[in-house]
Amino acid sequence: ASQEVHWRSNILFDRGARNLFAASTESGRRTASSVSDYLALGLVLYPFAIDAMLAAGAVHGNYDVALQMALIGAQTMMVANLVTNLTKRLVGRARPDVGGCKLGNEMACATENESFISGHTSAAFAGAGLMCANQQNLRLYGSGVAGAIACGAAMGAASTVGTLRMVADLH
Repeated sequence: ASQEVHWRSNILFDRGARNLFAASTESGRRTASSVSDYLALGLVLYPFAIDAMLAAGAVHGNYDVALQMALIGAQTMMVANLVTNLTKRLVGRARPDVGGCKLGNEMACATENESFISGHTSAAFAGAGLMCANQQNLRLYGSGVAGAIACGAAMGAASTVGTLRMVADLH
């Protein structure tokens, strides 16, 4: 992304949302950031490792479908990444905690222009969307109910990633 910050001002409910969501300590912000890192990574990897390789490939023995799922997943992640990075480059919105960078104690100093849109959140929802599409179209877990539960859990986890990015005061 571009290193230039194009947008620093608040809009609509920015201050209120930051006051409501952002952790009050740097330790709390770091914890929220770390948890969101792992949760987003899990949502990105799950459609490949569990749905494609394990469920479609190993359990159901359909490696052709597993390969197709992996390729669709790779395309999905590339498009999500492209949209995220183009938006960040064009908008260049400052992170909410950018003011603390001058004090040398904030996490976002190296990526001060990457507040909009959240890459963690877009990747998490791309992974969750893949999981939901896999379950709806392939019933990898044997029943529609199991697939609906997996889809709901994935969407809840992706929503948690987005919330934790705000708790970390990065978005």
